[in-house]
Amino acid sequence: MDRQQLYDLAIEHAEAYPLRPHKLKIMQLITEAISTARNYMLVSEEDGVIKGALVALGGENVSANTQSCHILFWATTIPGDGVGMLRRFRKWLDARQIVRVAGFAPDMDVDPRTWNIAQRLGFLPYGGAYLWYRGV
Repeated sequence: MDRQQLYDLAIEHAEAYPLRPHKLKIMQLITEAISTARNYMLVSEEDGVIKGALVALGGENVSANTQSCHILFWATTIPGDGVGMLRRFRKWLDARQIVRVAGFAPDMDVDPRTWNIAQRLGFLPYGGAYLWYRGV
């Protein structure tokens, strides 16, 4: 896994954010995402170059006795690839019985079709986030 390519992709998509990215923290996040089984990372490549990624971190839910997993980064430059990434993430969630809630909170303008796809896959709007719940 080329961590520098992942970092570059994250920085490319972070231009709209008002905060300046901290390289060491982002690199540590990438390392954590690929080295711990409770986390999830999927990358898309073309000709050996990373063009997209979906990164989610799992852990204890802060308000309930359950595990949760939340997408921190989801972007691709390959048309149509984002849908496949979210589908594969949902299959990963289904295979982990302990995860009870997963989701993401979009904070930038996103193509509305993205949210339609997310809803078809079981992520429901809640406040400013899209969440998926496993029956309790």
